[in-house]
Amino acid sequence: MCGDDPTPVQKEAYQVAYDFVMDTAELLKPGASYAEVANSDPGYPEEYKAQRYSVILHGTGTDDEPPFLPFPDDPLHGSFPEGEFEENMVISVEFYAGKVG
Repeated sequence: MCGDDPTPVQKEAYQVAYDFVMDTAELLKPGASYAEVANSDPGYPEEYKAQRYSVILHGTGTDDEPPFLPFPDDPLHGSFPEGEFEENMVISVEFYAGKVG
């Protein structure tokens, strides 16, 4: 936060993003399959759907790296590679929480 105290709207958006990231991170265990994690999407309020980040998570490297796990309601859901999370993998869990307008 740059500047004054956050507004109630900002606090809510931060909490939505925080909860999503932390709930998703809890699913990331060695041996958990990509499908298992993608199908266990922790959810978020509907009013944040229109502007959410494009995937639940992705690998981390010099750019966005696989695996890419789309949200369950995404047409690409189920198109992620077969595989499972391994110990010491570096994964980026992101969620943009902003309402339209």
